[in-house]
Formats: sequence, C-alpha cells, structure tokens
Amino acid sequence: MSDRAGSRRVRWRRALALGAVLSVSAFALASCGGSARAYAPWCAMLNMGDSIVNDCAYFTFDQCMATVRGIGGYCMRNDRVPETTRRRVR
Repeated sequence: MSDRAGSRRVRWRRALALGAVLSVSAFALASCGGSARAYAPWCAMLNMGDSIVNDCAYFTFDQCMATVRGIGGYCMRNDRVPETTRRRVR
C-alpha cells in the first residue's frame, strides 16, 4: 500500500467517525425534548487533519474524552453555557 493510499484511508475513517459523532450528537440534542435548550458543558475539539471541528454536545468529561480518543483532539469547557445554568463552586 502506498503512503498516499494510507493517508486517504485515514482521512476517510476520520470523516466517517466525525459523521457518526455528529449524527449521534444531533439525535441526542433533538431527543432532549422540552422548550428549554440543554447546554452541554463540554466541547470536543476534533482534529480532522486540515481543520478543527468544535462539537459541544457532551454532558460529562468522560463522554467527551471517549470521542476524542477515537478521533484525535482535546476536550474543553463550553464557554457558551449561560451563567444561569452553571453550578456554583463552593
């Protein structure tokens, strides 16, 4: 297998993994129900080769890390969560 074919295969696998992650995230957000929007406190910054994809659909750090471990990237706090939904730290 040439290096070019291997690189193409890796990009294809990453694209499939990203598609799966985004479809599961969309389904999870759509099935939350209610009129109030649920803000997920964790974002996965996914390394897709030429770009970084921001996926803020994780309610725990472990959920986020499970995605990042499979694709590559890092997790960070969602800075778009309104102050009223954040827990107070004592």
